[in-house]
Amino acid sequence: MFRLFFVTDIHGSDVCFRKFVKAAEIYKPNALLLCGDLTGKFIVPIIKQQDGTFKARYAGSDLVLTKQDEVVALQQKIADTGSYSYEVDSTDKEKLTPEYSKQMFQEKIRERTLSWMSLAQKRLSEKKIEFFISPGNDDELPIDDLLSSSEYAKYCEEKVIDVGGHEMVTLAWTNPTPWQTTRECSDEELGQRVEKLLSGVRRMESCIFNFHCPPYDSGLDSAPEISKELKAGTEMIPVGSKSIRKAIEEHQPLLGLHGHIHESRGALSIGKTLCINPGSEYGEGILRGAIVNLENGKVKGYLLTSG
Repeated sequence: MFRLFFVTDIHGSDVCFRKFVKAAEIYKPNALLLCGDLTGKFIVPIIKQQDGTFKARYAGSDLVLTKQDEVVALQQKIADTGSYSYEVDSTDKEKLTPEYSKQMFQEKIRERTLSWMSLAQKRLSEKKIEFFISPGNDDELPIDDLLSSSEYAKYCEEKVIDVGGHEMVTLAWTNPTPWQTTRECSDEELGQRVEKLLSGVRRMESCIFNFHCPPYDSGLDSAPEISKELKAGTEMIPVGSKSIRKAIEEHQPLLGLHGHIHESRGALSIGKTLCINPGSEYGEGILRGAIVNLENGKVKGYLLTSG
């Protein structure tokens, strides 16, 4: 039997990544998969005032910190909820600009990603656990160079890679979203990307589709309807990809691993294909995941996890 543990959409959460690494001891997988939307979305400047206090705006509140240990605690809280922070002096006007904040955002993404890769290698390499990693639609393109440079993690975006004797194909791209993220395209183009990737698969019946975008109208893609003003409504609608659903229906792989839509945690079968979205609650520091047991070319069982 080959066991994999799949996690997606941690969006920069430091505590979720540490839990992900710790899960190797708890769930005893042969392979760990961290695939889709790895990086955070926001950066918080912590500004040192001339009186020695620090000010920061976080989670809609204006904070005043009087002690260094309070600053450290805030930095960890920001990291655990998936954002980044940096300290800056209130007198340094050149660093109190949107341009500098954007520069620091890129630097902090790089710093945290490299620290994660180092931690995974340190904790997991001796256990002989394979570690597969790939970006999602929210991740900017420079992250790929960081992921592919790891000595331990296996970068799998837009590749056919062996996972426990199964071919796994991975694609970060999604159909259009209201947020206009880095890796999205028309559903037609998405279908072309999928078929190009699948042309390298030899045994479709045992293949794993690691597609960040879930199949359309599957229950794994239900999200609140978003208005033109980018406000979430109360009605849930399907927002996944019709092209990905078509590919699953026509090719019938063994397993589909998806994410992207955080609130659509669940599993279902499309024909012979088991499709899973473990969901995400990274902002709460909760690690959602899925354990899947594979044996003799079949899914022997699966379990949605929460930690």
